[in-house]
Amino acid sequence: MLRRDYIVKLIQELGLSISRLLNTEKPKPEKQQEIEAMYNLFGADKDFFRSASNYEIFSTIVENLEIICGCRREDLTNAQISDVVDKLATLYYLDLLNSDLSGSQVVDVAQRALFSFECAQNLSDTYSAERLARIAELRKSLKLNCPQ
Repeated sequence: MLRRDYIVKLIQELGLSISRLLNTEKPKPEKQQEIEAMYNLFGADKDFFRSASNYEIFSTIVENLEIICGCRREDLTNAQISDVVDKLATLYYLDLLNSDLSGSQVVDVAQRALFSFECAQNLSDTYSAERLARIAELRKSLKLNCPQ
């Protein structure tokens, strides 16, 4: 029970860090630096998370769960994994809103954010209006940005 509480606390702290970034008013370059540094909390740098395939990204997260939340995959529930993936999706979302990405980088990060939010939604047993709204927003944005 203590271990489960500890895992939940670590995931919540990760979420609070990302939420603070989402809700703070800082100059864009400063916020961008913090966002880029937060990718390291998931086991690799921003360049990896912006360019790797979805398979590579989620393999890296699973391999680094011990670093991210102090436990192995088999010690986590799907809901806890969903929380970790949701935090990564939110970080991608923040990256889209605050970084100076251009052209195909915007589409790539938006696709990764959408995929991550959808994975979190599929793993979760909790309704999240915020997550569903971001999924809808990203789908609409990607539809507008994709050549027909």
